[in-house]
Amino acid sequence: MKAEPRENVLKIAKFLGQSYYDRLIEDSSYLQNVLRYSDVSTMKQYTNDSLAQFLANPLPAGEEIPDGLKVLHKVTQDAPSDAKLVRKGVVGDWKTHLTPEMNDRLNRKILEKLAGTELPQLWKRHGIM
Repeated sequence: MKAEPRENVLKIAKFLGQSYYDRLIEDSSYLQNVLRYSDVSTMKQYTNDSLAQFLANPLPAGEEIPDGLKVLHKVTQDAPSDAKLVRKGVVGDWKTHLTPEMNDRLNRKILEKLAGTELPQLWKRHGIM
């Protein structure tokens, strides 16, 4: 996605359905919006700002809120944090949070589950595996 965002967005659109692909091709403003709003810096700002706003304010009365969000809200009210849902946007950064043994185990599991697909080779080409 990071190397060729336009091409990959179009591939995803085509996978989801020809009508999505056609709309992006016929009206470039749609494609530009998808590219702009799926950019890591935009997602980081919007998502993290929205999360901070959600956690800073009381839950709205009378609205149906999933239990998981209620628990998250309560826990953060008791012990506020500066948690971020969107962090760096660095490809493969998750590897820095695992031990070498954990990375090896995860790579084996990924290769096992994705056997027969082109994803492992694609990921290796981009330095993810």
